[in-house]
Amino acid sequence: MPEVDPNDDPASGLSQELTKLVLRAERRSGRSVDRADLARRLNISVGSLYAYLKGTTVPRSPLFERLITALGASGSELGRLSSLRESAELSQRLRRHRSTGRAKRGTGRSTSIPQQLPSVTDNFVGRRYELAVLDKLLDEASTAAGTVVITAIDGTPGVGKTSLAVRWAHQVAEHYPDGQLYVNLRGFDSRALMATTEALHGFLVSLGVASDAIPGEQDAMSALLRTLLADRRVLLLLDNARSDHQVRPLLPAAPSCLVVITSRNRMDGLVVREGARRVLLDVMSKEEARAVLTGLLGVERVEESSRAADDLVELCAALPLALGIAAARVASRPTQSMAALVTELGDVRARLDFLGSDDPDVDLRSVFHWSYAALPPDGARLFRLLGTHPGPDADEDACTALLGVSTAPRQELSALVKANLVVERSPGRFGMHDLIRGYAEELADEHDTDERRAVTRRILDHYLDAANAADQQIQPGGATVRSTAPVPDALPSHYSDAMSWFTSTFPVLRAAIALAATSGFESHAWRLAHACTVFLRRSGRRADRVAVHRTGVDAALQAGDRRSYANELRLLADALARTGQRDDALDLLHTSLAESINLGDDDACRQAHLSFVRLLEGERTFEDALQHALRALHLARDKDLLAQADGLTAVSRQLCLLGEAEKALSFGTRAREFYIRLGQLEGEASILSTIGLAQQQLGHHGEAIASYERSVELDRILGDAYWEARALNGLADVYYLLDEQEEVRLLRAQALEILESLHHPDAEAVRRHMT
Repeated sequence: MPEVDPNDDPASGLSQELTKLVLRAERRSGRSVDRADLARRLNISVGSLYAYLKGTTVPRSPLFERLITALGASGSELGRLSSLRESAELSQRLRRHRSTGRAKRGTGRSTSIPQQLPSVTDNFVGRRYELAVLDKLLDEASTAAGTVVITAIDGTPGVGKTSLAVRWAHQVAEHYPDGQLYVNLRGFDSRALMATTEALHGFLVSLGVASDAIPGEQDAMSALLRTLLADRRVLLLLDNARSDHQVRPLLPAAPSCLVVITSRNRMDGLVVREGARRVLLDVMSKEEARAVLTGLLGVERVEESSRAADDLVELCAALPLALGIAAARVASRPTQSMAALVTELGDVRARLDFLGSDDPDVDLRSVFHWSYAALPPDGARLFRLLGTHPGPDADEDACTALLGVSTAPRQELSALVKANLVVERSPGRFGMHDLIRGYAEELADEHDTDERRAVTRRILDHYLDAANAADQQIQPGGATVRSTAPVPDALPSHYSDAMSWFTSTFPVLRAAIALAATSGFESHAWRLAHACTVFLRRSGRRADRVAVHRTGVDAALQAGDRRSYANELRLLADALARTGQRDDALDLLHTSLAESINLGDDDACRQAHLSFVRLLEGERTFEDALQHALRALHLARDKDLLAQADGLTAVSRQLCLLGEAEKALSFGTRAREFYIRLGQLEGEASILSTIGLAQQQLGHHGEAIASYERSVELDRILGDAYWEARALNGLADVYYLLDEQEEVRLLRAQALEILESLHHPDAEAVRRHMT
């Protein structure tokens, strides 16, 4: 190897030679060399490729040979370039040696290169997307001169931030030949928070500074660290940080350095001031989580209990730490089936016990506690009470109700989001996974025992009033039973807002109904179920409708409220009829009507008769249905216009189905007038379908088309997909009589698409009409 002249710069010469190779390759091919494609072929990042071509980093020998071969070097040129690479590498070593010699004379520093990265765990799997994001951030930053690369990885406790950071740090360590520094800052740990001065002292010693040469003041220590790193390529992994204030003095200023920070808290200050790239680490995908179990338990055990393995992933919230603990427990019970174990873990507190350990670093409760303990008092209280909240997420109004305050707790929510204990899943809606929720509820049992019943009442009152207010927007004039709590200002004030609110909030409302039924608030259960009825009917959620009214029936019976019991029986019968369970529905309606008669409740009797009409129409016993319709109309004679209109509609419909179109049209026209006077769009849409059918029977096809089209228009405004499909099918019948076959096909296709999306049994009848 030729002797190296200290005054020469072999790295610069190597860069020039590589540039010539690139230019020559471009002349041969007639196009530019695709750097990204070349990097992929060499299995390196684009940033690393640029560093090699610029001469800022000298590649190792095997990689260098692949690089120059890819660029077209051959024969003696290969040997010459390899010798130049060795000269450049030796030159960099000599430069570092001279630099460390100067530092040693001034500070007592040794020449050792720190290599402090923890080992990579064998069971690390997945995270390909996040690793690619980190690679991309490094590539982008490598082209921005004058900035140190800072990547802040944050996420919920136990999500695997350290594992990801350590894995990636090992992957890029070769680009930082002057060393890799690591420190656990104990931001969330069983031990005390590490002082920044302690971390600085450890770094300075690792870089060779004698203890007696280290300044006593933090600012001076930080300045010395920046000085020592000024002309070096060093990677710093700052693990488990509490705040940006803790890590800021540890940051170098050299653009050649890389800093990776992990924290449970969001490092917003570093993003704003230092330009840190934030990487939020979420729980694993189901595929990655299953791969974790497979890696720890083996393919055979996971495959033979495939369903149980998927259930275990869900029970562990796809949280890597929980999965690792669970897998260790499963492995320790080789004779017990995974399915039996999963059954034991249905209760979240049993799950937390199962995921416990004497080692606080792998005890899930301890890991969660370190984040909880760092919260401000008001944030800690909100966290505990969110554990008692029904359903998967809560908005600001719900949080206000939980706390029993008058203004939204935005500061407390911000603290929980920053700590990654709560996630803002959609704008204004905050949730947590089941394991953290279970831990929060345990804390509420411990610290908020005296307040628990009052908290439950407040949140149920909130959802009852919110649901009633939304119900009034989608069905004006309906009966509601409110709590005594003040109604929040931010409730839906328009039809579309109300439907959207119900759609996003229904999982919470269903959980609230269940909570009310089992916690001594039975009346809230059936009142909430009643408030959801119109939304569930219009959105085609037949199974949910049955479920909430079953709970409502049980709750009313438990409370001994006979009127509410009769009402819920009727609503459950309506729901069952929509799912085809007509015999069960008929039995419930008879019981409901008998209860209402015994109570002397004429209006409940009227509504029961209307339910009989709908059910008997489905059975095609139109004469019986007409008798119930006439009774409902008779009971409505002294009632409000809406009751009268509903009775007229029922009579009109059955007369039409019995072929008495003229009479049907007369009753229907009066009903429509009442609905228009009331602004009751749902009733108007319903009677228009009947009017359209009557006009069709009388041969008034143009009028029938106009009636059906208006019905479709109103159903679309209401978002009532099922009745829209019914009206479309009726409209198709009119066009069929006019022999407009293309129009018939289009209308039936639209109706069929809606019914199939609702998984409704009526789809089969429409499908038969199309063949």
